[in-house]
Amino acid sequence: MLTVREIKARTERFLEGKGVPNPKLDADLLIAASLGLRRLDLYMDMDRPLTESQLDALRPWVRRRGEREPLQYITGWVEFGGLRLRCEHGTLIPRPETEELFETVCGLLGAQAPQRILDLGTGCGALALAFAKRYPEAAVTAVDASEACLELARVNATAALPGGSLRFFRGDWFDALPEREPFELIVSNPPYLCERELATAEPEVRAYEPREALTAGPD
Repeated sequence: MLTVREIKARTERFLEGKGVPNPKLDADLLIAASLGLRRLDLYMDMDRPLTESQLDALRPWVRRRGEREPLQYITGWVEFGGLRLRCEHGTLIPRPETEELFETVCGLLGAQAPQRILDLGTGCGALALAFAKRYPEAAVTAVDASEACLELARVNATAALPGGSLRFFRGDWFDALPEREPFELIVSNPPYLCERELATAEPEVRAYEPREALTAGPD
């Protein structure tokens, strides 16, 4: 039987050979997630043998990552703003820069807690839910053009913030809102790549993430 240490080394070499940017980190995360462990837990018992059924569960995940499928789509989860959110194909994977946006806005607000928050293009609901968690008294509204994204955002809201005050509307930006109500905070992570930039992006972005969430046209 192969140990965690041996599988980790083999996985790292395989991912490195496929051009995966962070093979060591991704190997750790794939193995840990497949075993239902934290990454730290792997290093507590590196000589632990893995059963054949455990390897059977891990192998397709490693193969998919070698094909440059994003790690978050493989494991089905992403960490954002202290929340663990479902992440699926068809929704943009929340970026560290988006979390930086969240922290920057909270810093600018200081002790002034907004009562009405709007997230335009919510995707899996990351920004909306992070703000709902930070400001539990606020009424948070989330908009997206994709019904699949909104359904995932609702699932995340139910799991991460049961009983939270969130509304979801499908449509084109402000046109999705039932009325022209005022908001004290409006946030968005809109499509930000031109078509030329998308064509040269990493395979994880270019081949797997939803095009409509990445680019709005040639400029």
